[in-house]
Amino acid sequence: MLELGERYPERTPTAEQLLAAERGAANYPDNIELWEELADKYFHSGLQLGFPDAPERAGAAFRRALALDSTFSSALFHLFDLAAARGDTAEARSWGARYLATAPSTEFAIGVRWRLAAMSRDGATIERLVQEVERGTVRMAWVIVTGELWDSIGMAQADRLLAAARRNTGTQADRDVVNELTGLIEFNRGRPGAARGTAMGLQVLEWLYGEGDSVAAAADARGYDRLAGAAPAATPDERARQYRAACFAGQWRAWHPQPALAHRAIERLSRAAAVPDSGRTVAEARTCAAALRAAVAVRSDAADADAMIARFDSVIRSGPVHRRATFNSPSMLDWELLLLSRLYESRGDDSAALAAVRRRNMWETYPRSPFLTASLRHEGDLAMRLGDREGAIRAYRWYLTLMKDPDPSLVPRRNAVEVKVAQLRRSQPRTTR
Repeated sequence: MLELGERYPERTPTAEQLLAAERGAANYPDNIELWEELADKYFHSGLQLGFPDAPERAGAAFRRALALDSTFSSALFHLFDLAAARGDTAEARSWGARYLATAPSTEFAIGVRWRLAAMSRDGATIERLVQEVERGTVRMAWVIVTGELWDSIGMAQADRLLAAARRNTGTQADRDVVNELTGLIEFNRGRPGAARGTAMGLQVLEWLYGEGDSVAAAADARGYDRLAGAAPAATPDERARQYRAACFAGQWRAWHPQPALAHRAIERLSRAAAVPDSGRTVAEARTCAAALRAAVAVRSDAADADAMIARFDSVIRSGPVHRRATFNSPSMLDWELLLLSRLYESRGDDSAALAAVRRRNMWETYPRSPFLTASLRHEGDLAMRLGDREGAIRAYRWYLTLMKDPDPSLVPRRNAVEVKVAQLRRSQPRTTR
């Protein structure tokens, strides 16, 4: 409803949707759907939009919805996620039990049962749930992998869950889901080769900002150069692919650096227009153009570099309207925040860089991103430099949990993080009696 907004037929940025939801909930406080809309915006997008207290705001709005209907399953589910994400096991168990009592047969119930079992380190229940997925559907695997997998218990079952999803594939939609799960799992455990072909642009983005393969990324970048340089396609979907190709090729050229070729990509992206292209395509192209302008300015040490970074940050804080696109477009992938963080870092502003990388959006208990491990390693490095010892250890330990068995080429990088964690632990101040 709020996604249509005052700009219709153009799409409305998430930040404007959030303001509309705030007004709606204030004007109609007995409307449970408006409280849910507001809470959901803060839950999934608030951190990206620049609200450090977004989880608290989401929780407050979900509680207002629950006050209107104590069996409102969406509020129960998200309050469970919020408690689980901050490590409050007692509260999470309470919300989880209420959710399962209210909505035991929903598709997300298996994710709640998984998280409750993981909290209790209940291996027998985890095994039963894995077997349930093996007998079930691709969607069941998707619920667990996207929302609950990213800890030691989940990663130990990653291969079985992925194998089950592949066996249960029956339609093209199923195959798309398996591609998504493969990319999420393989990139985040440091096996980029196994993720090749799962989504357009991931090899380039993972090499630039994550744990990717340089040879595969270079080959993909050359292909995107050709696609972006071709005559404009006749159909909106094919033109969207060309804009995305320009986005990926432009980032590759900006960082190598080849500013003239990067500017060519910016020009191509600037051609996107509401007619005949979709509003989502236009928003995606404009966001990437802002990213490329900032990257080129920083790499060339231009006088307006700081202004270009600020403009790019402003675009992200507006909540680009393409944020809810499918995994197979770059829209759902939070490369923008990693790039923003690295740009701030390049300008010597580590504090802004750390704040940017910590603006990861929530999906359920955890973020949903193939860049999670890359983001955690970068966060740890920045926190360590800034003297945030506990924050660095927390990010590094999560990184090591996910990167337990990476490809041989990434083992030295993982081992270097283990050394940093040991150094940070040795530096812990001793308490005196």
